[in-house]
Amino acid sequence: MITLQENLKALRRAKDLTQEQLAELCGVSPQAVSRWETGAACPDIALLPELAECFGVTVDELLGAGRERRNTLIQAHLSRFDEALSRGLVMDAVELSRAAAREFPADWRLQNQLMYALFVAGSDDGDVPGWEENQRKYDAEIIALGEKITQYCPDDALRLEAKARLAFHYCETGRKAQALPLIESLPSEDNCREYFRYWMLEGEERLAMIEKRMRGGLGRLAWGIQAWIGNGGAKTPGEKIAWREKLARCIELILGENIGDWHETLAKLEAGNACDAMELGQPETALGHLEAMAGHANADYEDEPCHTADSRPLRQILREEYLARECFDALREGGKFRAVLQATV
Repeated sequence: MITLQENLKALRRAKDLTQEQLAELCGVSPQAVSRWETGAACPDIALLPELAECFGVTVDELLGAGRERRNTLIQAHLSRFDEALSRGLVMDAVELSRAAAREFPADWRLQNQLMYALFVAGSDDGDVPGWEENQRKYDAEIIALGEKITQYCPDDALRLEAKARLAFHYCETGRKAQALPLIESLPSEDNCREYFRYWMLEGEERLAMIEKRMRGGLGRLAWGIQAWIGNGGAKTPGEKIAWREKLARCIELILGENIGDWHETLAKLEAGNACDAMELGQPETALGHLEAMAGHANADYEDEPCHTADSRPLRQILREEYLARECFDALREGGKFRAVLQATV
């Protein structure tokens, strides 16, 4: 009974139906639907096929049967989605998400996945053709999904993720006044589960947790320093180089030889330093930074799949966004620059 009442409520909300609308579709009173969802009564057995058809599920699924098989299929959908995004196939990910959400309309993971896919399709942080049009085209759908997940999803993590993404979408589309109440309702960093988990762990488990938090903190530090530079906190080329070098030392101190996919961040820091060294009139210093950049770009590490709108490999990004800049024109005919350029092919 508990499973049936939960399924009825989740399916109705996923279909954006009120209790009154569902009652009208089934030819019963709204009070009857309310009793079904509270567990005070059950639908007549003759109504089950009609209810299942209304929600696009089987009677077994409506009753909660076949849950293990259902979860297996959903996990397969989620894996295909991750694979598509890791390969930069953003629009394929959108279609996969739509198909999955149609097949399992009551699963909040898939609703959240669809919202994320639509958001990434309209991101300017990559090379998705027509991203501006996608942002306009998917705007109402992103908002509708975000509001539905935020209001109805019982999973705290999914609900907070959707709320944060909706707030970010509002900011990106010039509606900061609508983003503000969402942002203010998010939990503070001091109340995160990682902070409190420290106190319940001991020994090796505590050390592993500390290491994980340091790595997470390193990501926030890297973002902060680069945002500081990008927003005018470092005003001269020399100050920018100094900040990037501080960040590079922090990365190497915390990670040691286990740099992994941080090679990408280090490569971009070196590329930025090379640009600023040219502005300072220091071509040999710039070449040194470019050679270090090429070393990180060619480091032997397994790049973990990440969700991004940019399908280009790191070498291509460095070649197209950094090495093509006019500031390096004076170096192009030199052998060292040609070697760096060749290393990014």
